[in-house]
Amino acid sequence: MLKKLFRWLAVIFLLLIILLTALVVGVNHYLESNREKLLQDLVATAGLNVAFREMDISIWRQFPKVSIAMDSLVVQDSSHAAGLPALLTAEHLAAELSVANLLSRQIDVQSFTLTDAAFHLESDSLGTFNVGSLLQGSGSQGPSVFRLHWDGMQVNLQKVNLYYDHPIQHKRMGSYVDSLRAQLTQPAADSISISAEVGTQVQGIAFNTRKGAYLENTPLRGKVQIDFGPEEVRLAPTRLAIGQQYFEVMAALSLEKGDTSFIELANDATDYELTRMLMHDTLRAKLAKHYVDAPFPVKARVVTTLAAGTDPEVTINFALAGQQVKIQQYTFRDVHTKGTLVNRLSVAEGGIPDSNKNLRIALDSVHGYREDVFIE
Repeated sequence: MLKKLFRWLAVIFLLLIILLTALVVGVNHYLESNREKLLQDLVATAGLNVAFREMDISIWRQFPKVSIAMDSLVVQDSSHAAGLPALLTAEHLAAELSVANLLSRQIDVQSFTLTDAAFHLESDSLGTFNVGSLLQGSGSQGPSVFRLHWDGMQVNLQKVNLYYDHPIQHKRMGSYVDSLRAQLTQPAADSISISAEVGTQVQGIAFNTRKGAYLENTPLRGKVQIDFGPEEVRLAPTRLAIGQQYFEVMAALSLEKGDTSFIELANDATDYELTRMLMHDTLRAKLAKHYVDAPFPVKARVVTTLAAGTDPEVTINFALAGQQVKIQQYTFRDVHTKGTLVNRLSVAEGGIPDSNKNLRIALDSVHGYREDVFIE
């Protein structure tokens, strides 16, 4: 009796394996046969067109993992006026998903790789970006059938251009990511944290394009942790190689319109000339009239609302301990002082309303030499 029971259990188990295999083969065949239609259906509601040369979707090789690969991918706004570039182009995109929790209506995104790509976010003269309806509210859309789970996801970017241009607000940013390896964690449903090691060439960061861009053609390397929350994006304090110097950096970018964002940079051994070359055109030209011959500690804080036509408020704290200093045509040696420079000056202090020439410098006790004359 027991022997017969085991025989029937073996038959049932074999039938289950055959059914499961047939199901996997069938689903895999369906995905392969309808891959383009599925992708177009997915992005159609977002107002985007997707084109690619080749696409492979498979769940057969490592079930319950689903692998997706695309070559020569182009994602473009389908409703936008002609002239703006595609939102995304990529020679190769690959991703791995897990459908192990599909019965719980959850898809786990395990890895994402983008190679030889360009992400180009740009607005037209009316301020409308080339993203279809991705930035619009989702109130009219029904709830998603599945939720994406990002916790533990691995991200790998190789040779990726990132570009942002908002002409009516005079904002422009660009960067070339040579390599970025990151891991995502999801501490809450509305937040994502990214820990990454990045190597990039910053092409420029312009808060006001009429004055030029910071960090033009500047390499940037280091490890970062970025936390994306519902109200702000925060860069945790870290040490980054910017150009030929190392800086301690932290930042917070508000996602609420009109709220302030900031970035802080500090370097205990700042090279004046190397740092001047990181500034935008207008400030670089002003600083060319001055010089400090040896490294000195600097801490800078830039605060901005990112509103159209506004300049960020820049506060710079510095200290000199025996350096030679040139101020316009005057040269001083063995200078000792501490001070703060702010590109703001109130009317009560002699400032001109809405002028970009306002500048305030507050110094502690100062002493040094002008030729052989001691000055205090």
